[in-house]
Amino acid sequence: EIYNDAMAEIQEQSGGRLVPMGVLPFWDIELAVHEVGRMAQLGLHGINTTSAPHEHGLPDLGSPHWDPVWEAASDLGLPVNFHIGASDSDMSWFGTVSWPSLNDELKMGLGSSMLYINNAAVIGNLIYSGVLERFPALQVVSVESGAGWIPFVLQALDYQVGEMTTAAVAHLSMAPSEYFRRQFHTCFWFERRGIPEAIEVLGWEHLMFETDYPHPTCTYPDGLAFAADALAQLDDPEARQGIMGANAARLYHIALPAPAPETRFAFLELSRRQGDYALAGIAASASMSGVRASDPRLVFFGIGTRPVEAPKAAQALSGAGWKDSSAAIEALGREIEPAPDLHAGAAMKRQLAQVLLRRAVAQWASA
Repeated sequence: EIYNDAMAEIQEQSGGRLVPMGVLPFWDIELAVHEVGRMAQLGLHGINTTSAPHEHGLPDLGSPHWDPVWEAASDLGLPVNFHIGASDSDMSWFGTVSWPSLNDELKMGLGSSMLYINNAAVIGNLIYSGVLERFPALQVVSVESGAGWIPFVLQALDYQVGEMTTAAVAHLSMAPSEYFRRQFHTCFWFERRGIPEAIEVLGWEHLMFETDYPHPTCTYPDGLAFAADALAQLDDPEARQGIMGANAARLYHIALPAPAPETRFAFLELSRRQGDYALAGIAASASMSGVRASDPRLVFFGIGTRPVEAPKAAQALSGAGWKDSSAAIEALGREIEPAPDLHAGAAMKRQLAQVLLRRAVAQWASA
């Protein structure tokens, strides 16, 4: 209780900038359930606990002995966090995995690298034991373990289930990888390669960027550079925002201040050849708050005898609709009535307007 009270005080004194996790008194199941409820009352946002209580004479986490804890955590919306090295055997393995002939720094590097992957046992055991089957609302986090190795482990877990008898896996209704995508989350920090593949397998909603400050392995002072490299191939602004903070805010129920609206503009022209008078043009603007657009406006020129506004197409870009301009382009085709002239017919001008709209939205995305 003293520790969790102190964590609540730190959170309050920081104005919510620091969000510590509560610690579970795993040695007493009734006390553990009580403390889960008290964490919620204190305003803490998650639980941190050992991955191997069976090393202390207690049932392992797959046992029904722990069901009251999982039920309480699920009901109160508190994610359960398993930090790497969260057991006596993990830390012992960290110290013994290296060969004796290696120097101390090499032993530290190898031990740390293997410690990340050791959380594969936590993922596999929680899935295979049926904990996630019994408690589908329970959310679990593999903390400081990285992400690039997880797709391989999930593929292995899926494959091994296929090698088992039907009776052995009768308590599981889904593939292990499906349980992960429903209930698991993980963090990464130093990985500059492999994150797009992890996103494809795990889903971007399950990844969170961390800096691991102030550990020696942290990315300080180049955390943003690491993140930029890791997400360089990710074009979805909602996914980028999620990985860089919104996923954690949603998972841990952290209220974020609304970002200040930002007005984005695009002004584009289309002509037949360089130096020619423009056949058509667009002026487009919208207020952006995070990944949502409000008050979009679209004005076309060169389409009719005077500038043409397209409110219905603009409405299709509201909210998150601007990320996929296809609905707005379709609405635009129905909405405008181009005036043919010596340069182009009505059908050609309608197509030009649709091309301009697609390019304008792409320019918003790259702003």
